[in-house]
Amino acid sequence: MPVIRLQSARPEIIVNEDGEEVEAYYFQELPPGAIKHCHYISGMIDAVPDSCADILVPHTDHLLIKFICAFLQEHQDDEEVADDWAKKKPRELTEWDKTNLEPIVGIPLVDLLKASSFLGCQLMLNAVATYVGSILVTKNEKEVQDYFGVYREFTKEEEEQVKAKYPQPFF
Repeated sequence: MPVIRLQSARPEIIVNEDGEEVEAYYFQELPPGAIKHCHYISGMIDAVPDSCADILVPHTDHLLIKFICAFLQEHQDDEEVADDWAKKKPRELTEWDKTNLEPIVGIPLVDLLKASSFLGCQLMLNAVATYVGSILVTKNEKEVQDYFGVYREFTKEEEEQVKAKYPQPFF
């Protein structure tokens, strides 16, 4: 089986041995037993050369790549998650999930959802979505905005105009 490495989409700045700052992308090997959870990768595994393949994962930096590989390493022996939404059951978060997802807040959490979706990793997508849901139920609107760094772009007057024009609740 070829070695699959995940590559970050955003470079990090490192200092080389000459003392110069350079941009570098992060690569990490995907655990072989975890490939079954990444439908994007498992679907193309036959087309990969025998040696190595690097897969650029959008919306990621080195920390998210490290998390993705650690998550897949931790859960490589877990049962595969069905793709059919009708057959999905809510997934209980493990202690590992809770402990390791807690430091990832705001936009990086959204980026992790995007990366999980890109890889076709339902197991991780379900875990992150369950974690986000457990956070959101305990927060009010202002706390959610602060958590994700998202704020309303409309003034109260503009909101009233939109509500009058479109009676369905958008806000």
